[in-house]
Amino acid sequence: IIRSRMQRVCKCHGMSGSCSVKVCWKRLPSFQQVGDILASRYEGAYFVKVVNNQRKRNVKRLRSAVRDAKQPNRTELVYMEESPDYCQRNETLGIRGTKGRLCNQRSLSLEIGGLSPREVIKFI
Repeated sequence: IIRSRMQRVCKCHGMSGSCSVKVCWKRLPSFQQVGDILASRYEGAYFVKVVNNQRKRNVKRLRSAVRDAKQPNRTELVYMEESPDYCQRNETLGIRGTKGRLCNQRSLSLEIGGLSPREVIKFI
């Protein structure tokens, strides 16, 4: 993400505005730009499973775990396990649950207490 979004920036140096020396460098994308791209890819992540490669022994491949789903490409985010249910207590995973508090079990996004990430995180 970062490498593909880098921009070439140049500055001229010299007497009276002449460009006798030109200095160029690569500028990183802003933190907010990278965050927005990652959030977008997170929302569209693919659930995958590891399978054996039929042509090569001892080589594993990632395959979509959802039947008839598009195969993810190299730039898309994937996950191999469903996220734990944070509404329910799970001492093994260190999850306290939401006993006595409202929990939005249907939320599939980056919501935090009903707010979108942009409402929770303020970029400075």
